[in-house]
Amino acid sequence: MVSDRRFRHGLNMLRGEYSVLTSTGSVMQTTDTSSKHMFKNCTIIEVPQPNGRKTHLAVCSGRGDIVFETNGRHSAIYALLEQFADQQVEEFSWRPYAESSTPTIECKLYARHEPKATEPVINRIVLDVETTGLDPEGDEILRLSIIDGGGAALLDETYKPEHTTSWPDAQRINRISPTSVRNRPPITDDIERIQTLLDRAQEVCAFNADFDLAFLGEIGLRLDTSKVRDTMREYGRAFHGSDYIKLTQAAEECNYRYNAHDSLSDCRATLVVQTRVDNYRERKAAKINWGDVSEPTRRPKKRETKTQARIYTALTWILLFLCAVLIAVCFAAPYMLIVAIPTCFICRACVKHARGMRERTGLSKSSHKGKHSGQQQRTENMPEPAAAAGADEAEYERRLAMEATKTVRQQAEANPPAASAPVPAVHIDEASVIPGDEPPMFMVRGSKVAKFKGDDGTDFTLYQRTIKCGREEHRLDGVEAVVEEGSALQSRFTATRIFLLGVFALAFKKRKGGEKWLGIMGPDFAWVSRADRKHIGDAMKFAAKVNDQARKQ
Repeated sequence: MVSDRRFRHGLNMLRGEYSVLTSTGSVMQTTDTSSKHMFKNCTIIEVPQPNGRKTHLAVCSGRGDIVFETNGRHSAIYALLEQFADQQVEEFSWRPYAESSTPTIECKLYARHEPKATEPVINRIVLDVETTGLDPEGDEILRLSIIDGGGAALLDETYKPEHTTSWPDAQRINRISPTSVRNRPPITDDIERIQTLLDRAQEVCAFNADFDLAFLGEIGLRLDTSKVRDTMREYGRAFHGSDYIKLTQAAEECNYRYNAHDSLSDCRATLVVQTRVDNYRERKAAKINWGDVSEPTRRPKKRETKTQARIYTALTWILLFLCAVLIAVCFAAPYMLIVAIPTCFICRACVKHARGMRERTGLSKSSHKGKHSGQQQRTENMPEPAAAAGADEAEYERRLAMEATKTVRQQAEANPPAASAPVPAVHIDEASVIPGDEPPMFMVRGSKVAKFKGDDGTDFTLYQRTIKCGREEHRLDGVEAVVEEGSALQSRFTATRIFLLGVFALAFKKRKGGEKWLGIMGPDFAWVSRADRKHIGDAMKFAAKVNDQARKQ
């Protein structure tokens, strides 16, 4: 495994950051080498010498003063400055290097890369290299492949190494022999072609990007690393919680089979893996869970049991008894109030938590009494609440919504809709409502309504309420259901879209009590009403039907 230091050298060169060590003997005496210096916006110039001697190279500051000059001796700093002769660099600095036994300075140069490509941009490219070894500074590139975001090959060439003559270990893996590249050109002949592709790309993807890009940096290529995406790390973090994973394993998890250790095949496998990462991020951003993609491994939340609830309740009663004793002691020793007051607050919190645990585990019934807390008429084909007594609450609600959506789909297939036209929205006062014209059991009459005719000629009414999005959400077939505690409602004014009609809905202040509120939102309508959990299925069925009608219009 190549050390991070070796990777860093190639990556720094890729970004345009160069660092060399040189002896003080290769620097003119007019240059101060005893301390650290740094200059910005410098220019590298040539300084002619008399009697035909080799030209010196110097660094001029932004004011035109020569701040650093190297003589014509063969040195690392001379070779570096020669690459940028008559060019401007962003930054140049040097400092004494104390780790050397001879007087030495460390020089650093940073030159920003300005892309010169005039051809159309490429949204995404994927690249992969096959090399003679794992050391970017000592090994060389044997093959380089680059494809676009559609999988089409932009470059796929093999190259002859300039310094390496054999690579038996690498040959066993990539199957590229010295004989097969004997008549191939060196990669330096394609530098301009490769640089053009890198400049045109808006996004560069690679599996273990540090390895591939370090080799490209060592041959003099330049790239803005802000547009680089390391597919290995992105995929590993998203699906395995780790930075390292093999491409063969990632491709297998994506159901993609390919010829491994062939740079062109590796590029296409990387594209498949990167596409899965992109899709996962989009779904995660939209808070939509798809069944075909596994979620990252997370530590599951421990489920509360009835035994735990009983034990916690018993401990709470013991704490209440001790609190009562402590309060009694306060009559004889008032200074004990310092301890008694915090203890009372702790007891209050414990009692509240114990009550919640008993409700969640089914040891006691819910304490809130909403408008629909009594017996309600159940929807056909909906599961009984008793069936979910031992099931997770969120899973129960999900099954209700899925059952409702399934029923709507079956009804839509059995009864194809007929053409219909919407009726303009109207405002109905409470006093003008016709007696007996009651809303569905899972809705509450509001101040704003919108009426329209359904596909079967039925008049539908949407009673408009608005709440702040709650903590429980369900999304199925474009319909979203949100369950919100009454205590979390906020007074606010908001704009809401209703079926083919934009209507401003006035929010309301929460009423006393712990009733729950159910919000149904689709792409063309939205309403919120008071409802019990068992009515989520009824509401989703009604909303999904309205949503289908809105789509067909």
